[in-house]
Amino acid sequence: MGSFVTLQTGENNTTVLTVHDGHVVNEGDREINSGETVIGNLDAEGNISTWSDSRPASPDELEIGAAAQFVVQAAGVAPTDATTLDTDTPLYHIVQPGENLFRIALLYDTSVLDIAQANGISDIRQIYVGQRLLIPHPGSGFVNAPGAGQGGISVDTAQPAPLINGVDCSRFVGTSPIGRLPYGPITLYWHPAPGATQYVLNFYTDTGLPITFRMTKADETNISLDSSELGIGRNFLWDVQALRNGQLACITPRIAVLRDEAPAPPISPPVSCPTTVSC
Repeated sequence: MGSFVTLQTGENNTTVLTVHDGHVVNEGDREINSGETVIGNLDAEGNISTWSDSRPASPDELEIGAAAQFVVQAAGVAPTDATTLDTDTPLYHIVQPGENLFRIALLYDTSVLDIAQANGISDIRQIYVGQRLLIPHPGSGFVNAPGAGQGGISVDTAQPAPLINGVDCSRFVGTSPIGRLPYGPITLYWHPAPGATQYVLNFYTDTGLPITFRMTKADETNISLDSSELGIGRNFLWDVQALRNGQLACITPRIAVLRDEAPAPPISPPVSCPTTVSC
């Protein structure tokens, strides 16, 4: 049985790695066991520079694990249990800014070297933003590359940016929220797609059915809404479409989020009646 791991965006430019089942060895050659969390500190380019010591995972970190499977579901591969996926349908991943093969293998619970071999990658430190990767054996268990070391595997972003309908989509990706969705007012953010004149934010159920959308007035890269208006359930997906003069150019990968539970209503104090009045 493979390992089940989630990655979340943390505070102060960090990544939160939680192991829900099995164990993994991170880029610093540290073993993280089931029920434990480590924090990765990101450098200016979005790569993990250092890892914290492991600690017991919080209840929120463990609960968000259920939402991680929706990333795979949105790609068209249905999970058969927490660690084994139906591999009859090819699964592909588009490399996003700041990603490396270590993170991608963790996301799909597979082997770094298997991904490299399936895509003809001779140097595991050289992948590119916008590159389309075939993901072999999703859910078979995360395996790091031997001798990957603390520095990890860098993503080379120096390649020319492809233009789609006049829009640079190479760094177009949602950035926040990832993993956890606060209940109530929330602002969602994404990296810009230079050349886009407008964006559309979409929310979906965990099965991919559209719920609602919001449009920016111009090329703003954030939208605010109230997550309590998304309806019943707690598991959702969101993405952003980049438009140029009303024409669709590109769409971010869908992001799975687990909405916080609704706060309990305040308890009204009991009504007291004056002794001279009959209630």
